[in-house]
Amino acid sequence: MTRVWGTALTVTGFIACPCHLPFTLPLLIGVLGGTGLGVGIAANVNLIYLFATVYFIAGVAVGLYLLNHKKKGIQAIDGRIPVQDGQVTET
Repeated sequence: MTRVWGTALTVTGFIACPCHLPFTLPLLIGVLGGTGLGVGIAANVNLIYLFATVYFIAGVAVGLYLLNHKKKGIQAIDGRIPVQDGQVTET
């Protein structure tokens, strides 16, 4: 499940990249023109750039972390952690 979330955050983070906004924002405003959402986006372009930048940085960082995160071994009830070679270590 973390792989799905990691992929989703990374992909949407790259889509929200501020370098794409000069192309996608006018298109979005044109499609939503005449609606309240289109007027709101057109009136707050700088705020859209700010949120897109923050989401790009956070989304890609968290997404890559989730994709590269290694799960820790399951800790035994008696406090010992199993390791890969079959031996256990004390915590």
